[in-house]
Order: sequence, then C-alpha cells, then structure tokens
Amino acid sequence: HDKSLVELVQKIYQTHLLALAHNAFVDINVAAAVNNELTEIQEKYLIKGDEAHVQYLLTMIERASLHGADLKLPELNEMPPGSPIGCGHDHRLKRK
Repeated sequence: HDKSLVELVQKIYQTHLLALAHNAFVDINVAAAVNNELTEIQEKYLIKGDEAHVQYLLTMIERASLHGADLKLPELNEMPPGSPIGCGHDHRLKRK
C-alpha cells in the first residue's frame, strides 16, 4: 500500500507541475521554477526506466514538452468532504 500511495502522490504532484508549466496565464518566473523542478525530478528521481510508473511519469513530461498547451493532463479526483486526517482540527469540539 505504501508504494501505491507514494506513486499516487507523485502523479498528482507532477500533473499539477505540468499544468502550471504550460498555463499561458502563469507568471514566467513561476513557469521557470516549475520547469526547473520538473527537470530535477526527471534527472534525480526518475532514473529507473524499467518500471511502469517511472515510464508513465517520463512520458507525461515528454508529451508536455512536445505538445505544450495542447496537452490533455489526467483528471484528478476531487477530495472528499471534510478535513483530511492529520490536519490538526478536532471536530469533536464545538465552538461558541
């Protein structure tokens, strides 16, 4: 389960980075920082090219660089209602 959770977080993070990098309304400084992060991810963390998950992430980056704004990124599921576990809110306490 731990590996699946890590891979899901990586996919979501990279999807958001790619969306920012190819958004025409994003400040050029933000886009540059995002592209730098994507390059770092590609060079440092996506080294093993034989795993399906790594290939998926590398293919997303490659397609984004080739197709830019025309790229269709995967849809992300909405968060369920309520605060995430560990957010620091104790919902049992009622405020007056």
